[in-house]
Amino acid sequence: MTSYLESSENAELTPVQQPFRRSAWLPTLQQMVDAVQLRFAAVPPVISEPGGNVPDGNVPDGNVPDGGEPALSNPAAVVRFHPFDLSMRQGLGLVCTIALLAGLLPFIWNWTQAASIGTALPLAQAARNWSSPTPVTPNSALDIAAETAQIVAGLPPRGPAGLAAFWSALGEWLNWPMRWLAVWIVYGLGVAGMALLLGAHSTLQHFYAATSYAFIPLLLGALAFVPVLGWLLGLAGVVWAVVVYFHAARTITGLDTLRMVMSMIAPVALGALAMLLWMMIVANAIFSALL
Repeated sequence: MTSYLESSENAELTPVQQPFRRSAWLPTLQQMVDAVQLRFAAVPPVISEPGGNVPDGNVPDGNVPDGGEPALSNPAAVVRFHPFDLSMRQGLGLVCTIALLAGLLPFIWNWTQAASIGTALPLAQAARNWSSPTPVTPNSALDIAAETAQIVAGLPPRGPAGLAAFWSALGEWLNWPMRWLAVWIVYGLGVAGMALLLGAHSTLQHFYAATSYAFIPLLLGALAFVPVLGWLLGLAGVVWAVVVYFHAARTITGLDTLRMVMSMIAPVALGALAMLLWMMIVANAIFSALL
């Protein structure tokens, strides 16, 4: 699928020919709105504005009048494109961009928190996460770990404390796209493979491009550091993302609801089973070494 630019005057130039334009790496805003509103199958590949017409003869099937010739009364009409008129490169750009936007506020929060303690972010997080408001039991393992974490976090850094806090928080922020891309690629490979076994006919490139829209609702997770409200918004974003992923995958693969649900659940179930088996193997090895 080759994505085209939004206006008819640039319709002959594709993002591949213009690699430094925004449209080469991101879908249009209208495409993203259609996707998160689950308007996948309802929007034909090309729709002209009211009174406008499709430029350069790009008329979808069924939109040609009975006379056989499309009307061209307004060749400068702005064109809307179907959400699936998308390349995998645009899907990759969308996932990375949404991840950076979602991690921006947590980056600022982490930076200020680490700078207030005067240490790097991992040490500040360790001190905060292991802190126990009241001793559980005298000299308990939790209290010892919390005290150790606080002592380590309080050690003076070799460089300026502000720079240590900034660079560690920046590194955490830049890890957001890496984590999201890993989920997009690994989970998507499992879902696409299972869907293929169940009768899907879509290509892997088109599947990845379509399911990249599912990461847009995860923007709600940008406020996850806010008590209570952040968790609720994050949960709503995850549920919304699963719904968008389901509808996008079902539309692009052509599977029915039951087979699509099986395709989405199977990778998670297999991953959980593999993790359980690995934990059992490790536990057995540890017990065998101790006995």
